[in-house]
Amino acid sequence: MNDTSDTIVSDLREKLRPFLVRNPEADIESRGERTAIVGPWGEDALELTVNGDDDELLNALNSVRMPPRFTALWHVETNELEVIYTALPLGDEDLVERVFEFRFRGSSYSCSFGGSSDYLRKIAHASRPVGQSLTGHRNLQSIYLYEHSLETHPDSAIAKEGGPISFWVRGIEEYDDAELVDLARNLNFHMRYFDRETPRIVIHEEPSRPHSPEPVERYPSGEFPQIISATDIDQHLLSLWESASSGDTFLRFIHYYQILEYAAFYYIRDDVMQTIQRVLVAPDTPSRPQAAARQILEAMVAERTQDEAKIREVIARFVDPKELWRELDASREAFANEVTLDGGFVLPAVLGSPSDPEHFENTWQQSFPQALQRIRNGLVHARESRQSTMIAPTRGNHDRLFPWLGPLSFTAACVILYSNL
Repeated sequence: MNDTSDTIVSDLREKLRPFLVRNPEADIESRGERTAIVGPWGEDALELTVNGDDDELLNALNSVRMPPRFTALWHVETNELEVIYTALPLGDEDLVERVFEFRFRGSSYSCSFGGSSDYLRKIAHASRPVGQSLTGHRNLQSIYLYEHSLETHPDSAIAKEGGPISFWVRGIEEYDDAELVDLARNLNFHMRYFDRETPRIVIHEEPSRPHSPEPVERYPSGEFPQIISATDIDQHLLSLWESASSGDTFLRFIHYYQILEYAAFYYIRDDVMQTIQRVLVAPDTPSRPQAAARQILEAMVAERTQDEAKIREVIARFVDPKELWRELDASREAFANEVTLDGGFVLPAVLGSPSDPEHFENTWQQSFPQALQRIRNGLVHARESRQSTMIAPTRGNHDRLFPWLGPLSFTAACVILYSNL
């Protein structure tokens, strides 16, 4: 950056001081021949070209908050939330003309679809996508296309038939990110209840913390074997394994845990198996089949009432604690302390010390399976009576649960390999 661009950036930062204070995710940088606001809405894939002579754009920027959780503008002067929708022709008059009152938590909000604000149109006109976006570049591209079509192609279909439309929520007393998220979620539910084709307010996840654990051992057995003697793995287990290998952290955890549940369902303890075998080989079984069947049924009923205990037995039988300790190595600190998740659920510690393998080997058969079971219940049962807390579906909870996928994946793999032996 040369002296001239330094001066331009400094001048813009002074002129846009209210915007930068209100939108700390954004900054102003030189882009060669142009100057841009980078990180609007906290989004790296979007920039706004800006210059110090465009008073209308500067005023628009200084009058709004760009909330990262929403594809929306918060209007500071009027306390209105403008949810950015589209500039493409809708062909849905019912939607365009929709106006309703939404009463929630003792407050009343005026909600409607209507023309977008001049502030939004100026901001969209200055927008430029600079990468792939998980948010659809905040729906600005159709408005950008419309605005430029008005200037360069006034006879085009979008210029004649389109027009920027936003969804407005008025009556909000002050900006509060958490309150707005709750309001939007409830609005989405009720709007979809009464109109199954209604657009919804998109609520973006909180920014994710980067996962940077120490790399796990690539070859858990020391090296890749020259000969692999494979077992014919159950197709259902393979499907669960494939589903758990990628995607959402919560679903991956559940799919891995379902492998343990499936194996436990068919697992029969040695004492129960001995009882069944004793009945089957008894010399008088052929002469009393009903009594023999009753004995087998009673043994199996007693077995089926201990599902949680059976999962612990399955893990204890097929997982080597020394190998599991190595799997914990990449993020061992994450397992040494309790962590409270969003929703009130307490993620239990399974290590007495991150550097004491002997203590782990003495306690893991109780602490590790029990922790997996509690997390599973927190994900599946949520606010049922048996659960006083829940694991809320937030980005922060995804990050906090992520370290558990490694040891759970290893546990599930051991169960798949050895549970049929």
